[in-house]
Amino acid sequence: MNEIHSPGKQQNGLEEIRVRPYRITDAEKVRSLFTASLVGEYHSPYAREMRAQLVAPISWATYATIGIGLLLRFRSSTERIRRAGVLLSGTSTLIFALHRLLFRYGLQKVVRQQLDGDLADIAKHYGVEISSDEGWNTARSGFWVAERLAMGLKPEAIGYVGLDDSTDPDPKVAELRRMIVSARYRRRGIALQLIRVLIQHARKNSVERIFLRTSSYQIEAMKMYEHYGWVPRGKEDVSFLFQSIYMHSFLLQAEGWDL
Repeated sequence: MNEIHSPGKQQNGLEEIRVRPYRITDAEKVRSLFTASLVGEYHSPYAREMRAQLVAPISWATYATIGIGLLLRFRSSTERIRRAGVLLSGTSTLIFALHRLLFRYGLQKVVRQQLDGDLADIAKHYGVEISSDEGWNTARSGFWVAERLAMGLKPEAIGYVGLDDSTDPDPKVAELRRMIVSARYRRRGIALQLIRVLIQHARKNSVERIFLRTSSYQIEAMKMYEHYGWVPRGKEDVSFLFQSIYMHSFLLQAEGWDL
């Protein structure tokens, strides 16, 4: 069983997982983990949204009209109706393909916007001071990396999280952002390690409330946040191209939190 030595360290004899402030050398790994978690995995939000598009109302409508068109094409004895069936099936297929293409483009655009946003210059956005290769958090904001240390192997960044005080004007409120743990290392308490360090930093800087937002397709993440003390505060409809998408908000009172 893993033994927790500090809020930012986990050790089992063979390896150690530690949480430390972000370094400049983490930039490429942070971005690649972000892309893999949101786009590249089977259970990623992107993959789930693309699968959901297959059973969206507009998709069912195109399936129905394709079927009707094929029925007309092969069952009708009238040439004119058979041609109409071909046209109906072809048009419906084109609508389905175009909708799927535009939906995929929209999701990819959201990912690019996030990579070009706070993740473009993490040190600047999250107030991380860099000296040589080391970093430390100097403001209410902060960014931390979970790193795997194993004998004979190079340290490996396997997760991260950010605390952003720029998204709410109240100095006692900050946002948890960019919670990512590599798929290979999930269900090992690493997310909790990151959260502990983040909340410890928030308390030191008089941040009393920590909120976060996550999409309806991040089911496991929502369950995890509730398990760790975040309380649901509502949801916002951000549906796109007839596809139902909701952003769920959660809030945590940092003072008195213990886990």
